[in-house]
Amino acid sequence: MCNFWSGIVTNDGRILWIDSVWSHTKIIEKYGLKDDKLEDREFVKVEISTNKNIYSCKPEIKDFEFMVDEKETLPKWFRKNREELEELCWKEFRKAYQTDKLFNRDDIRDFIKSLKKINLSNPDGKPKKEWKVFYGETWNGAWNAAEDAAEDAAWNAAMNAAMNAAEDAAEDAAEDAAMNAAMNAAMNAAVNVVVDAAVEVTRNTAVNAAREAAWDAAWDAAWDVINDAALMAGMMVVSDLDYPNKEKHEAYAKARMEVWEKGYGLLCDVNGVLYVYAKR
Repeated sequence: MCNFWSGIVTNDGRILWIDSVWSHTKIIEKYGLKDDKLEDREFVKVEISTNKNIYSCKPEIKDFEFMVDEKETLPKWFRKNREELEELCWKEFRKAYQTDKLFNRDDIRDFIKSLKKINLSNPDGKPKKEWKVFYGETWNGAWNAAEDAAEDAAWNAAMNAAMNAAEDAAEDAAEDAAMNAAMNAAMNAAVNVVVDAAVEVTRNTAVNAAREAAWDAAWDAAWDVINDAALMAGMMVVSDLDYPNKEKHEAYAKARMEVWEKGYGLLCDVNGVLYVYAKR
């Protein structure tokens, strides 16, 4: 399940939750509760979740369901008043549905939808001046040319730094569930784009060896664009947070995505310079 709303139901009828926080642990810490009993406990952890990826589309309230933790050992007070307590949880959930910052991210949903428009392996003929571009008679040849020119020691160093910054910021102040949901949605959308592109690359190739080379090049690009889409979505999840070199990392993620959006392939970066490749 992709969790959205997490709450704590207490034995005195309170529903405790924190806006834009999906973690029971953080709620327990905020309200100073002791999570040291199972049988006859004084509070119950609940959540209202959906099996839909909330960044592929915004689910409607009817798409969610109510769940309880440790349902086999629910205390008597909860079982006796479950219907009333569940309705109180739904009431609080409806508030979160409108106010939760991580859930109401149409900018991320728009980005994920835009991935379908990427015309992979069809360059627009207008490479950016700051790119280092390598051409070949085939996509595989172009990829090899870029690889030969790139230094192994600098392979994807900036990408890793950007990803680590996003993940560190998310761990400190955003919900891991939101980060993972957005990145998975972006990856799934990108998969559809690159599968179609890979098929197109190999469709009209008659010679087996050439077909295999084209297929390899297409799938190399496929995994790269999937990872870059996930990186971009992750950066967007934490866009409202402050962390070191934020603008630098955001610009880097956007620059990587722009290569794919313009129909080129991106091998890596060396000291901040993007190594780009394309078939002549």
